[in-house]
Amino acid sequence: MESMARQRATVENDQPDDPPGTMLPELEDRDWLHHAHEFAHTSFWAVARRLPRLVREAVGLAWSTNRRDTIASIGLNIAAGVMTTFGLLATTSVLRELFAAGPTPDRVRSALPALIVAAAAVSARGGLTIAAGWAQARLTP
Repeated sequence: MESMARQRATVENDQPDDPPGTMLPELEDRDWLHHAHEFAHTSFWAVARRLPRLVREAVGLAWSTNRRDTIASIGLNIAAGVMTTFGLLATTSVLRELFAAGPTPDRVRSALPALIVAAAAVSARGGLTIAAGWAQARLTP
């Protein structure tokens, strides 16, 4: 432990002393960083105003790249969102049945149909998400 403390002390003392009044040169930002300050101080409403234009540009670029994959990507993502909704609704049905009054085996049996729907919705959502990702991956310009 003592040797480590001595090493640290010698490293700190080995630093060269700058003459008084010497300043380091300013670093210049990289070209890709020239909007970083503006983006860091952008408000939520400014982003919300820009969002429709950015979405329009992205969809336009994807449309010009491959129309079929653009339609597939949008449609499959919407379908995956619908399956997510079905899964959440089925989950609430499962919980409602499980928290109901009565013997536990009866509650589990009554929750089983909703549990099957929830599992099917989650599986369908997974498949749709995979297919949408495949379509999106083919949209490289």
